[in-house]
Amino acid sequence: MLKRLFISGYNISALLAILLCATVPENDYYFLPFLPMGALGAANILIFPALKKCNSITVLIFLLVIMARYVLLPVCLSLWPVYQFSYYYPLDRMYLSAGCLFLLYELVIVSVFIAFFVRRLKPPEIQLKQREKLGPTEGYGIYMLFVLFALGIWFLFPQARENLNFVKITARTGERFGEQEFSTLEYFLRQIIITGLGCMMITGTLMLKQKRESFLGLNLLLAIAFINIATIVGEQRSTQVYSAFACIFLLCKTFPEHRRYIFITLTGSALGILTLLSLYKHLYVFQMDSYVSAIAETGFNGYELTKNLELYLLGPLTIASVFDFAVQSEGVFTIQRFLLDLLRPFIGISFLVKDFSLDTTTILYNLFVTDNRASNGFLLPISGHCFLYFGYLLAPGLICICYYLAFQLERILINTRSVFIGFWGSYFFIRLASCMVASNIYTVITSFSLVLIFTAGIYCAQRVYDRCKLA
Repeated sequence: MLKRLFISGYNISALLAILLCATVPENDYYFLPFLPMGALGAANILIFPALKKCNSITVLIFLLVIMARYVLLPVCLSLWPVYQFSYYYPLDRMYLSAGCLFLLYELVIVSVFIAFFVRRLKPPEIQLKQREKLGPTEGYGIYMLFVLFALGIWFLFPQARENLNFVKITARTGERFGEQEFSTLEYFLRQIIITGLGCMMITGTLMLKQKRESFLGLNLLLAIAFINIATIVGEQRSTQVYSAFACIFLLCKTFPEHRRYIFITLTGSALGILTLLSLYKHLYVFQMDSYVSAIAETGFNGYELTKNLELYLLGPLTIASVFDFAVQSEGVFTIQRFLLDLLRPFIGISFLVKDFSLDTTTILYNLFVTDNRASNGFLLPISGHCFLYFGYLLAPGLICICYYLAFQLERILINTRSVFIGFWGSYFFIRLASCMVASNIYTVITSFSLVLIFTAGIYCAQRVYDRCKLA
């Protein structure tokens, strides 16, 4: 029933978007109506038939990404066309049309890959007979020790607390939150605290499972999940999305009898926090006395909304900037630079290439779109990154690899009985499954290495401790 409602809503939204894009006054995005057409065709010809054979969280997230990037964004661009971000302005408007065609090509290739994978390789099916509860198969002594260690860091190092906000970012600070320079030590301390919050979630889940379940205990666990979601490390909203998904996935799988209550509670909490973060970013709350005054003075601005959607959903204007960047930076895209792009964001390996004199492609791209004023702040799409080095035909290759890894990780998450793997695995899984938007190579590799470096040692220590107890 829910699947039919989702498919109907998807198709109706795409049809309305096609109608709107085709009837609004003409702008320089000549091929814009073809984006929702592509979303409608790719889903109905390739994805929906494959979904009849199996259910997959990866495919569901992919469809939501398509709705945002190929349905919602074209509607906004039709109503409030955007032709500039930062200092970038396409001198040749044909790049905008080329951007639309590139997005269509990426959609078709990735959809064909996913449909083939679902039909041939049969990713894990989320059905009742396979929805096995996560059980008390692991202890939590080491996890609890790390939580206490993280709490000690919180109280002993004020600079670690200064890098964090709770629920909302403070107004009237004079500068955006996250623009301050943080030392390596401060960054490391902050990551210990974030990892400690995740371990607190895992410890609470294991304690509730190993003891008698109660509604009060479940609500206390939801409060811990809320703390995870509401701890803000910057004005970017990705951390809140990943934390919310990890908490929802873990608790719904561990306590399936309460999954509706868990989903509604945590989804509502996450949406509220994301709304506050969006207001902070788009209404310049750091310059205002409060969030209320920012809303009253600024009001709704469709152009700003569309510009921010373009930057996060990596739409045709962003792709146009990649084409311009490729033309004006010809000769710099060497295999050495591409290897540097893969190694430098990997925490634990980056020191091997720290003395390289080359700048990463992401830095060069940001210098290009900001007219040499900033080396970060804007996302170079993964497909655009691949295009710079391997051309049009292979441009969606890295996206397909990310979705292949997402399917494999989904299989592990469905079958695992480890609460630790369930939480941290789903934290990285959502990054892979949503890699077509709000991502670049740097963020994907950094997320993976952070999860690996900060959690692998804790998990291995707990496993050794559990075996010593059994011996």
